[in-house]
Amino acid sequence: MKTITYQIADPAGNITALVTSGNVEPKDYAEVANKIMAASDGYIEQVGYLVEPKEGGRGRLEMMGGEFCGNGARSYALYLVLQDMVEEEKKGGKANEDIRAIQIEETGFEGLLTCRVDAINGKAFARIPNPGRIGKFNYNGTACPLIIVDGIAIVLVFDGLPEEDKALTLLREVCRQTDQPAAGVMYLDRPSAVSGATIGMQPVVYVKQTDSLVYESSCGAGTTAAGAYLSKDRPDGIFSYRLHQPGGTLEITVIKEGGEIIACEMGGDVSLGEIRTLEV
Repeated sequence: MKTITYQIADPAGNITALVTSGNVEPKDYAEVANKIMAASDGYIEQVGYLVEPKEGGRGRLEMMGGEFCGNGARSYALYLVLQDMVEEEKKGGKANEDIRAIQIEETGFEGLLTCRVDAINGKAFARIPNPGRIGKFNYNGTACPLIIVDGIAIVLVFDGLPEEDKALTLLREVCRQTDQPAAGVMYLDRPSAVSGATIGMQPVVYVKQTDSLVYESSCGAGTTAAGAYLSKDRPDGIFSYRLHQPGGTLEITVIKEGGEIIACEMGGDVSLGEIRTLEV
């Protein structure tokens, strides 16, 4: 048995445990994550591990199933910036309260991920990988949009979320067909392509390594996929949408040039909570 320490983060209700110590081996990520989530009685929806960077980033976040997670990235970026501010104050100066840019590494993402953090107002934004071509996935006889954001495949539905057993079967099959470590199904309520629109969204996410299905409070990758879908028929320009989810609202900004998406930035509220320990 050993003790691990983890920080609770709340990115728009998608409660995340950031494991800060305990020297957890990658082969044990799934087992330890399941124990952390079980100990929280469903409060914690996902787990990430903070490790040394490999590619020159400020730090590295490895998610429990090797997936990419936009909300995890935003949480980790805030964690690092708040650490920097504490160190600045320890040195006798006043912490810089400006919005800061920070580059991190994360599983499911190649290279460095840029995040903007407004620590004073509790907001963080991540420059999310540009989604690939919008494909189709057949569900119940309907060709639903399928968008792959690095490390996770997203299916969009418009007639209500499937029941848990059907969602599990669906997302296992999506993972199998796309060879992604995670998959999500997002129910969009009355989607509108008008820039500035607020749209309801309910996310369900499956992670293959942990074989876990979570009706999440918010989903950053799902928000990005929704933004890509909503802007697919729009001309070149900048388009923004607000995706209202059970735990809060996330914003997505899509930039198009030459008929293609060249950048997506997703974000919104995020905060850090208590530090917990667990014997595993």
